[in-house]
Amino acid sequence: MLPSGEPAKSGPAEIRVSPFRFSPRPNQAHEIHWQEWSAAAFDLARLEDKPVLLSISAVWCHWCHVMDEKALSDPDVMGLANGSYVPVRVDSDQRPDVNARYNMGGWPTVALLTPEGDVIAGYTYMDSSRLRTALERGAAAWTRDRQTLLDRSLKARDRLAKQAAAATITEEPDASIVDEVVEAVTAGYDAEHGGFGTQPKFPAVPALDLLLHSYLVTGSGARLEMVQRTLDGMAEGGLYDVEEGGFFRYSTSRDWSAPHYEKMLRDNLDLMDLYARAYLVTGREQYRRVAVGVVDYLLAHLYAKGTGMFFGSQDADEGYYALPVKERRQRGSPGVDGVLYTSLNARAASVFLEGAWVLASSSMREVAVGCLDFLLEQVGHWPLRHSYVPGDAGGIPALLIDYAEVVNALLDAHAETASPGYLEWARHLADEMVRRLSDHEGGGFFDLPEDPEAVGKLRFRDKPLGDNSAAARALVRLHNVTFEGEYREKARGALAALAPVCRRHREAAAEYALALEAFMNPPVEVSVVGAPDRAETRKMLRAAATIPYPHTEVRSIDPEDSDRLAQAGYPAAESPQAYVCLNTVCLAPIEDPEALHGAVRGFLQPQVRDLGSMIRSIGDGG
Repeated sequence: MLPSGEPAKSGPAEIRVSPFRFSPRPNQAHEIHWQEWSAAAFDLARLEDKPVLLSISAVWCHWCHVMDEKALSDPDVMGLANGSYVPVRVDSDQRPDVNARYNMGGWPTVALLTPEGDVIAGYTYMDSSRLRTALERGAAAWTRDRQTLLDRSLKARDRLAKQAAAATITEEPDASIVDEVVEAVTAGYDAEHGGFGTQPKFPAVPALDLLLHSYLVTGSGARLEMVQRTLDGMAEGGLYDVEEGGFFRYSTSRDWSAPHYEKMLRDNLDLMDLYARAYLVTGREQYRRVAVGVVDYLLAHLYAKGTGMFFGSQDADEGYYALPVKERRQRGSPGVDGVLYTSLNARAASVFLEGAWVLASSSMREVAVGCLDFLLEQVGHWPLRHSYVPGDAGGIPALLIDYAEVVNALLDAHAETASPGYLEWARHLADEMVRRLSDHEGGGFFDLPEDPEAVGKLRFRDKPLGDNSAAARALVRLHNVTFEGEYREKARGALAALAPVCRRHREAAAEYALALEAFMNPPVEVSVVGAPDRAETRKMLRAAATIPYPHTEVRSIDPEDSDRLAQAGYPAAESPQAYVCLNTVCLAPIEDPEALHGAVRGFLQPQVRDLGSMIRSIGDGG
């Protein structure tokens, strides 16, 4: 059942987090003399004249655990790692910047690097024999043919520098890109089982979001059918855990029947949000039940005691998930990552705020606000970081996706609570994002701050398509609230700089297409003026928040906030009022929540979206 009343506190107990995390099953991988990714590790490699053995792992990754237990526990492999290399171990969730630059196509990744951080060779999962051979060959090549490796590294470094400079403004964002991406997404659709491609098959939530959005804009029933068939296939085919709730990360089969059993916070947040919105659009009760099941799973298994935040993932354990639920509980659930990630928890706050209205759960609202307030409390102690470990002040500085998701969550909280503090924080962090990460000449945003001590490929800052899309969306929304042109201009720069990249990625550019849609279509603003503690106001807000149309922004305005009321230009009234506006054109105030959806639907019809057919315009005295 959907939680009600006080937020659940039944998540895992405090979890100790080591800098190096290995398989929870017996292994000797920890006996390798691992270094953290740092300038000091590469200084050591230069001092000892050794290549670097880079291992990229993930706490939720099944094959990473197998490699810990077998190949990295092999005595010969350990001897080679400790004797011929400087071994460096990286957790991909805690260091997505390193993972983005060195991942060789999956987890685990093993990369052999020069002491300057250039790639000599790279691999994914290997058994003991293959890894031993790779390490022997790498060490021999470094000894016998070093100059060839260094010459090749310089050429690779030159290519990286050119790629880093390539994402720059060469064209203006064009609405035609959205159509191209939608066509590419539909071309990859699996009409038999839903989803995209064959196998392995991932949920591809951004693509489904784009199709649902396209249906709402165009009325294309074919696009809604693609979304529904995919949602049905995932919920009924095995990707959804019917025993404990929540979705597994992906299926190894085309028909969703063979899940890979790790559960990721981000996947489950995005899928809960998608199923809730699909329920809003279609009225299908199955979608609501699935969304509720995901909420229950998250609060029972990933909700962190004492912080109000969520842990990032739960480990894959094939034996556990093969058991009936009663036997599962006797065995003990798979391990949970004890790290709190900024972008994921900001996303949780956004999804829980929206889901609270759709699923009629006040406790979800409390969870969302608590999660966001904890994040802001951390920022009060030190600059925004990518991750937090309870009781530990370490962690790398915030990345672009962290800033983008937190600003979006703050705007959601501001719209929900009418608290000016959330808007002030949103502006502060957006300004910090621009200052630390913006490419002021070429447009767009780099993924990480400039660091004169960066080593290897981290010397070349990247402009990720998805992260820039999230940042652009946040800045467009901030402009819509503050009317400050600089925010919109920075969003335009990001979308323009990444337009060529989007055209190359096509079906993988759904997030960009949605951000571009938001940029090119001014929102219909639904402002609810009413005392936030009154039941009538909450009823009007729920009606506004459950409007199933794109390009709408809901705002709550407390009539006691005279400054904000005056800025908006609305009068105070005894009963809650909803004002529906597009740019400077507004409908007459609406007092009946049940009339709100119909009013917005009529307002969005192309034939009535002109000044002559509007009821009144702000500033005309009407």
